[in-house]
Amino acid sequence: EAEHLTYTYNASGLVTRVAKDCGGAMPCYSSSVSFVYNERGQRIKKTYTYTTGVGTQGSITYYVRDVQGSVMAVYTDDYAVPNIFGPEPAENPVYGSGRLGVYYRAAAQTHYQLTDHLGNVRAVVARAGSSPQVNGATDYYPGGMAMPNRNIVGDYRYNYQGQELDQETGNVAFELRLYDPRINRWMAPDPKKQYNSPYLAMGNNWVNLIDPDGGSATDHWEIDENGNAVLIDTEGDGVWIRNKGEEEYKLISEYNFSSNFGALETITNYYGSNFPLFETSSYGTRIENYKSEAHYRYENGTQEKAPFAYVQGEYNSGVSIFGLQITKPSYSTTGANIVLINGHIGNNANNKWNFTNSLGHEYKHILDNIRVNTLLQHGFNYYNISGKDRPSMELKAIDYQRCLDSWDCTSPGFQKSIQKYQDRFSGN
Repeated sequence: EAEHLTYTYNASGLVTRVAKDCGGAMPCYSSSVSFVYNERGQRIKKTYTYTTGVGTQGSITYYVRDVQGSVMAVYTDDYAVPNIFGPEPAENPVYGSGRLGVYYRAAAQTHYQLTDHLGNVRAVVARAGSSPQVNGATDYYPGGMAMPNRNIVGDYRYNYQGQELDQETGNVAFELRLYDPRINRWMAPDPKKQYNSPYLAMGNNWVNLIDPDGGSATDHWEIDENGNAVLIDTEGDGVWIRNKGEEEYKLISEYNFSSNFGALETITNYYGSNFPLFETSSYGTRIENYKSEAHYRYENGTQEKAPFAYVQGEYNSGVSIFGLQITKPSYSTTGANIVLINGHIGNNANNKWNFTNSLGHEYKHILDNIRVNTLLQHGFNYYNISGKDRPSMELKAIDYQRCLDSWDCTSPGFQKSIQKYQDRFSGN
């Protein structure tokens, strides 16, 4: 209100207009910037207008994207006096494994960006004859606001975390929502519900975490020379792992944990921290690696594929979903048993929301296991696959996991698998 700004949103939560009035000052000079999006919620047009003593002036920017949503060209036009030949080509981003810079059509010159570990554009350089020329440079506070007197302001479009900075508002334009680097908060609720506060950005950990689209972060883990799993950074929804010294990451389902159960235990406990019992030493994880395909009914075609590893085997006909199984009374602790298929977990674990949501399913079993512990001690076979109580316990766990915040972020394939699993026990 003090800035006299008004935000307008569409039904998808995307900002469609930011207007600034004069707040009663005279003469009154107002301005506004409006946005148009495609069916995928990606920006395709920006219109900036402002009033002056001679009327309304402004500019129009058009974005041309490829099928992946990456900007391939930027066209511009004047708002007051449009070009009779249509918008003019202005910029073409230059890509390698990521964006390297921008080619400016009018100047016939490429500007290259230098970034830090978070993807923040720290400097922009170009060739001036035979020498490099610095066209822009920025030092950031944690959270993305530029430090005063420590930046060279240029016309380069991209800024914090490599996202577009709207000079008209000072907001950073992530794909799913706008971000205000002055207060380190989003300007719209989180569509993926990653944190308790829907406006919390980067988990308040701006030094290590990034958010590629404004929805949530992907976790990159590195296994060091001692076999320890260390979280490096986040960029989206997936879970990626590499050994220290390697250049390429592998999806977690592609990584072989046969010789490194400790790393998987660390990762499991990290995601399990949403559930209190996974944090205590009394409820630890136990990891088993089944190497015989005979243990995996879905692999030999006799059982439909469950969300992760559906195992019937050695432990009193124990059954595990996603390799997380409550231990039997014969074990010394009540915890989670991670079951691997030849060192690997199931494909649906690639999404960290699937991973976390499955932990919630097993957490519910742990709670039920504690409640009926007296029965367990008297020989009640809680996990007998043919036992009369198991369908009820599985349906309770499914109902529980569907109520978790992570459920809405799980993949369609995961939700379909859970539905099929539910149908199996409900008799549908």
